[in-house]
Amino acid sequence: MRFKFAALLLTISIMFLFSANIIYAIGISPSTIKYEQMIRGGYAERYITISNTEDQTMAVRAGVEGAINPWIRVEPSNTTIEPMTTAIFKVIAEPPIDLANGAYTGSVLIVGQPAAAAAVQGTGISTVSGVSAMVYVSVNDEERKGYSVETIAAYDTEECRDINLQVGVRNTGNVRVVPRFTIDIKDKSQTRVLQSKEFVEAEVLPTKINTFLLQIPYSMEQFQCIPEGSYYADFKAYIGDQMIDEKVLPFSIHQRGFLTVAGEIQKVTAKTEAQMGELVKIDVLFKNIGKIPVNAKVKAEVYQDGVLTSVLESDGKEFIMGVADTLTVYFTPSWIGKYIIRITGIYEGKETAPKEITIDVKPSTTFYGMVAGGMLAVVGAIAYLFFKKRKGKKKRR
Repeated sequence: MRFKFAALLLTISIMFLFSANIIYAIGISPSTIKYEQMIRGGYAERYITISNTEDQTMAVRAGVEGAINPWIRVEPSNTTIEPMTTAIFKVIAEPPIDLANGAYTGSVLIVGQPAAAAAVQGTGISTVSGVSAMVYVSVNDEERKGYSVETIAAYDTEECRDINLQVGVRNTGNVRVVPRFTIDIKDKSQTRVLQSKEFVEAEVLPTKINTFLLQIPYSMEQFQCIPEGSYYADFKAYIGDQMIDEKVLPFSIHQRGFLTVAGEIQKVTAKTEAQMGELVKIDVLFKNIGKIPVNAKVKAEVYQDGVLTSVLESDGKEFIMGVADTLTVYFTPSWIGKYIIRITGIYEGKETAPKEITIDVKPSTTFYGMVAGGMLAVVGAIAYLFFKKRKGKKKRR
């Protein structure tokens, strides 16, 4: 009797275990998102951090609930988060031009489940969990224009190379703003101006931070290069004619060859299988690991059966020190088979170590249709000749 009771208890326990909900932990920060004093037809963005506290990769989806749903979106709308790491989501508000002034509320909902959840489908185990952040938006017709200089740096350079400054600005208003900067390059005593330049940059959307690379020509009067030595960059920021910030930054000019010029390919992303005639996108992550800005592009050599069939090149792009960005080439295979693509970064007359990828190209549905059509045509022609020949023999009889 005791054995039967124990067996029954064990069976019930197992049934309870496999019908229980398993909660997987994800977190959200901040838990409240506020957009204050927006205008109709305006733009604003905020950021939330989603944390995966599990020891497995989580697949997450983002959505918006409430009255704000039609004009607030989350980017990305879905992604995966590696174990014990975080991901940044952008929450964008764009009140329509015909929206009534007032206060609006809603929420951003993040739903997550293990990326491998499909493997346990049908067991009765719930693998979905969610977190949310409240959203508050106030809309009125009061325009505010302004921006602040968040970051700025002047970089050392070499003789007969451009002088480079990098500035990051935040739009602190609720309408688009166009930053204007002036830079005077002064000698060590700051009494003589050697070079000047004005910059009118692209507009910055409300709440966004944009980073600009400002390049000042290296030449003085009569096209002479500014000699090596210590200098200052007198930077001023304007809205229209009103100066809102000024900073004086020291930098040095060195002999040619003093600073390191170096770059590397960090990652190549492309599909491993494609169809004949398909346009294949190849993204190459290039990073400037040197001490001066470089203009870089990538070259891709395409090989099939050891034979070079084509050479592809990306557009060039300016990379400041420590920055990584994507360069893209496109490949359209004209025939089936395995292609080896050897990718090299080219910058300032130098090349990176090559990286190779393999793309297996298979026949397209169009190709199969052409082959099938051709075979039908051949079979039809043979059948026609065969019956024509038999008909001729009967007539002779």
